[in-house]
Amino acid sequence: MSSQHLVSDRPPGAIGTAPGPVEDRRAGAVRIAFGLLFLWASGVHVGIVSGDPAIYGPVADGSWVPGILSAWQDIFMAHPAFWGLMIALGEFAIGAALLTGGPLTPFGVAGAALFHVGLMTLGWGYWLWAVPALLILLILGRDRS
Repeated sequence: MSSQHLVSDRPPGAIGTAPGPVEDRRAGAVRIAFGLLFLWASGVHVGIVSGDPAIYGPVADGSWVPGILSAWQDIFMAHPAFWGLMIALGEFAIGAALLTGGPLTPFGVAGAALFHVGLMTLGWGYWLWAVPALLILLILGRDRS
């Protein structure tokens, strides 16, 4: 981690074990924003499942990856309520890990990154959101290392 992103609550020259890096305000704000976004999205999926899970039907219609559209139709849409709740659970776990911070943050960042890579397989339109999100997550992950 670059020293410009570290804040120490230990005075210079203090004796003892260093408490470790504390994220700066910008990284903390990004982490919290992504955490809240994933919690909100989790709720959206619960709402879709509660209302009409058939809404998921055309999600992968623009996929450019061989087999994604057929897998979406044959697997996901065979039980859209179940899979919608699994997405909600995954997004909730990612959001909770990001909001909790500390040692769970890398898991939240990795989960969010994998989620966005998965979105990119569903079609080019998802790239408009996923690529900028991945760049921000990359910076957040780098600032934590």
